[in-house]
Amino acid sequence: MATRKTSPFVLSTTVQLTAVNQTGTANIDLGSYVDVSSKTGLAIHAVDAIFQTWDSAANAVDSPEALSTAAWWANVQVFDQTRSELQIANDNSLVGSAALEYDGSYLTSYMNDVYPDSYPAPGRLTISPQLTVVARNSGAAFDTNKNQYITVRITGELVKLSEKDWMGIAIQGQALNS
Repeated sequence: MATRKTSPFVLSTTVQLTAVNQTGTANIDLGSYVDVSSKTGLAIHAVDAIFQTWDSAANAVDSPEALSTAAWWANVQVFDQTRSELQIANDNSLVGSAALEYDGSYLTSYMNDVYPDSYPAPGRLTISPQLTVVARNSGAAFDTNKNQYITVRITGELVKLSEKDWMGIAIQGQALNS
């Protein structure tokens, strides 16, 4: 059973997409949090995604609709194993994901495409040394001077794991990589 070592805290990272049909990645280093000798892991309680359009000409955040005048969509996924492309939702290393769609006529819809992206106690446990964020935008070309930033905010806490829990998570992680 996991025992809390800290209060909840937030980790975040951002992926910048500068063109349509581009995949971007970012990592959150957990090396200073996860510790083999003390069996310390990270309990993830929530994964939130924030989609923003950046207007470099105005040097300001713009509305999601301002990214392009035609339809586009963006996806983001968080993994506790290394990935470089979006994956089908049956990937056991998938921690959370979200998508945002713009229909080209000022209607934007947000959806969590994997349920849940919030986890009840004890949380989604990981002992991985890093979390990988993969984002992709598809559809219409970006308007001039526009970029998309997708920020992921992960709420979690450090936990001390029992020997049995630590080994179970470690074996599952190895199975994902084989």
